[in-house]
Amino acid sequence: MLIGLLLIGVLQGTTITVDIEGTGDYTSIQEGINASADGDTVLVYPGRYYENTDLNGKTITLASLEMTTGDPEYIHTTIIDGNQTGCCVAVHNGEGEGTEIHGLTLTNGIGFLNGTRRYGGGLYIRDSYSNIVNCIVRYNSARIGGGILVSGGIVYLEGTTVRNNHASKSGGGLGCTRLTSSLEFSFDNRCNVYDNHSPYGWDIYDAFDANVGMVTDIILDTLSVENVFGYNIYQGDSSYNQNYEGMEFDVLHYKYSRVEEDIYIAPDGDNRNSGLSFYEPLQTISHAMQIISADVDNPRTIYLDEGVYDCQNNNQQFPILMKSYVSLVGESEETTIIDLQGSRSGFLLDINPLPVYEIRNMQSLMVLQKYT
Repeated sequence: MLIGLLLIGVLQGTTITVDIEGTGDYTSIQEGINASADGDTVLVYPGRYYENTDLNGKTITLASLEMTTGDPEYIHTTIIDGNQTGCCVAVHNGEGEGTEIHGLTLTNGIGFLNGTRRYGGGLYIRDSYSNIVNCIVRYNSARIGGGILVSGGIVYLEGTTVRNNHASKSGGGLGCTRLTSSLEFSFDNRCNVYDNHSPYGWDIYDAFDANVGMVTDIILDTLSVENVFGYNIYQGDSSYNQNYEGMEFDVLHYKYSRVEEDIYIAPDGDNRNSGLSFYEPLQTISHAMQIISADVDNPRTIYLDEGVYDCQNNNQQFPILMKSYVSLVGESEETTIIDLQGSRSGFLLDINPLPVYEIRNMQSLMVLQKYT
């Protein structure tokens, strides 16, 4: 019996506690990780930890008290804040099967620096295993994978919300690159992926098409909006806006309904408005473009009221991913101003091989990026 108990203890590993208030084994998460060994659990008590943590090749569990108590409040109160200096959690040194990030909020990360570019704003995973369970990944940014980047390795997502992240190139919420990557979603404890932004794949980006893609099935509770292929979900070699063969697509809810009417926006508008008139305008061009629905028989227009549209003062996100049959029309060239504030990404991005729309009555350092 004694030998059996000792074996159980070895298999379960040691629990190392981290408490910013000083009552645990360590006060910083990275110190706890550094002291851990394969099979250990680093248990983090509530607080906002301004850190860029790295698992350093260790197959461990990094968790809040939500894992031990089942209380979801610990997810919201146990925060790894990247502090705009790096990614929140890096898993990139061959961490093995059984590695788990559990019950944490990851925010304010800008990605792992690889060369001169940053990847995986909240979570950077490369050539490693990782289970992401009951986490919130929000308000992070990077070049690819604003919320999470998977670049090689096997990742399982369960009960996790990925929202309000931004990528300057692809995968606002989730980005998958390299054929050695695998991303799987839980059916029983579903994830939410919504309100993210990127030129390619507002919510999810898969660098390869459905025949060889790493994201084979999309199983979610909530996604941003219906009619998502080519916009919210983008696979690199697939035709524009097509429904991908071979992919199971199972989404229970959508955050926003598609709007089959013209939409009105204003710098002082609100994305919670209907957007159906200048009396109830939306605020951001990108949100209007995301929810508007148009086709050859039903072209639509997004009307921009007078004023200055920029990132700093009214939350614009550039570039705007254009849709065919959706035109942008301002009040006048003198009064409707697009201020890119030095953004190198440009104002508009068009990936449609057959663009049909108008852009008029506005003033901008207008850069149209064309990709076919």
